[in-house]
Amino acid sequence: MSVKSKFAGTLKALPAVVFQSRYESPLGVLTLLGSSSGLHALLWPSDLEIAECAYHLNEIVIKDDLPHFRDARKQLDEYFLGQRRQFNLTTKTFGTTFQKLAWECLTKIPYGEVITYKDQAIDLGDKNKVRAVGGANGRNPLSIIIPCHRVIAQGGDLRGFGGGLKIKSFLLDLEKSFSQKGLQ
Repeated sequence: MSVKSKFAGTLKALPAVVFQSRYESPLGVLTLLGSSSGLHALLWPSDLEIAECAYHLNEIVIKDDLPHFRDARKQLDEYFLGQRRQFNLTTKTFGTTFQKLAWECLTKIPYGEVITYKDQAIDLGDKNKVRAVGGANGRNPLSIIIPCHRVIAQGGDLRGFGGGLKIKSFLLDLEKSFSQKGLQ
C-alpha cells in the first residue's frame, strides 16, 4: 500500500460540506476532518506531505468551533495526559465492510495492551486474513481514536503505522506508563 492511497477513499467519500481543524499534540500538529455528522479523519503531519492530500485540504475550510472538533481536542488532551483510556466521540468513517469490522475490533483492544495482526484476524473469524487486517488497519482514518497502534507483529515487532513507527512506539509507551501507574 502506498501512503498516497491511504486516505484516497476517505477523501473521495467525504460529505459535500466538510471542515478541518488543527490540534497541537505532543507529536506535532494533527489535522482533524469532520462535518455535522461526526469526525471523519485524523491526519498526521506526514499525510500533509502527500500532494493528493494537501490538494484536497486546500479546498476544505478551517472551522475550529465545530462541536466534534472541540470534543476531539478535549479528549485527545486527556489521552495524552493519561486521563482518558477510551474515546467517546461521534465518528463517521468511510470504508469497506471488512475495514469497518477491523476498525471496530481495534476499539475493543484494552488501553495499554497489544494484540497481533493474527489475533485480530482470529477475532474477525479467519486466521488467514492477517494481510487483509494489516491493510484495513493501514487505512484507519482515525489513528489514536481507533487505536490501530495497539496491533503488533507476531514476534512483537512494530509494523506499519500512519504516523510512523516512532510515534507508534511513543503511543504504546505512553499507555504502558499510565497503565503501570494504575490511572483511570
